[in-house]
Amino acid sequence: MMGLFAVRVRVFALDDPRRGRNLEMVVDTGAMYCVVPRDVLESLGIRPERRKTFTLADGRSITRDVGWAGLEYGGDDTHALVVFGDEGDAPLFGAFALEGLGLEVDPSHGVLRPARLWLLAASASPATA
Repeated sequence: MMGLFAVRVRVFALDDPRRGRNLEMVVDTGAMYCVVPRDVLESLGIRPERRKTFTLADGRSITRDVGWAGLEYGGDDTHALVVFGDEGDAPLFGAFALEGLGLEVDPSHGVLRPARLWLLAASASPATA
């Protein structure tokens, strides 16, 4: 069984990618979105766009602001919907950003690696032997 591990991710403002901050984030493939501390997002000029309700592991529901941010890891970047974390919320690197960056978790080593990317093209013909 793989334990938790953290990675260093650069979070940046989409309207000015020079405004960014490095942040240690726990990789959580069970979380759809990244969670970034509110003060980090606000310091970068990133504003909430709406609110979403999330269910916690214990079954309780919470509501958090969400907005768009840039995320950079391993020389690649993507934009992703991120949750404005409240005090006590752990910074998380979720599945939406992992997929946007084309990454997957290597469970035997507890690291991120490039994922094999699949594409179904309507014009593709079956391979012949």
